Amino acid sequence: SLEIDAPGIYTLLVTNTQNGCATTTQTSVSQNITPPGAEAGPTHELHCNLPEVALNGSSPVGATAAYAWSVPVGSNGNIASGALSAQPLVDAPGAYQLTVTNTQNGCTSTDVTTVTEVLPPDFQPTLWQPDCIDPTGAVDFGPVTHGKAPFTYSVDGGQTYHNSPAFDNLKINTYSLRVRDAYGCEASKTVDLKPPFTPTVSLPVSTLIELGDSVVLLPTLNQPVGNIV
Repeated sequence: SLEIDAPGIYTLLVTNTQNGCATTTQTSVSQNITPPGAEAGPTHELHCNLPEVALNGSSPVGATAAYAWSVPVGSNGNIASGALSAQPLVDAPGAYQLTVTNTQNGCTSTDVTTVTEVLPPDFQPTLWQPDCIDPTGAVDFGPVTHGKAPFTYSVDGGQTYHNSPAFDNLKINTYSLRVRDAYGCEASKTVDLKPPFTPTVSLPVSTLIELGDSVVLLPTLNQPVGNIV
């Protein structure tokens, strides 16, 4: 027997040592070193309504492919289940590497996909309180951080949503503000539109003085004198 490590045509010569007669035969050796090919699939986004997602690996060699998923060093990914299948479940953002082995020749191919995470939306509203001139107030949700655009906005606890983040002509009341992103993830805050402070002043109904006397009239105020213009 003979071990070979290269493709080609090999000739075997057999000689009869008793009479010197010889014969030959040939055989052809080919090689199969074609890698199987690996496709780790598209990127994915985790969010509040999708805490885990199935990756979608594939290979052109089809049924002769063996799949193995791993998390590269330095990545924070986590494979929840199915690491040796084409479609594992993952539940953390990070990079995921697919290694495909062709079970017919032992050759391998690799590919990498990524999973990101969209954090829930957040916002810091701005309020305009009613005053003695305008008895209604207003609220602006302001820019939304995190979440997935487009966003919709509600001032009635999510009963109705609107595309605009600004609301005016609001009566004095307590409002449950909500913002919802494209994935249906929400953030909420409660705000109060309060009655305006109305200054009041009063004087004694009447004061009796004698002829030639004087009196200092002191008004009664509902706020410090220093606030009066």
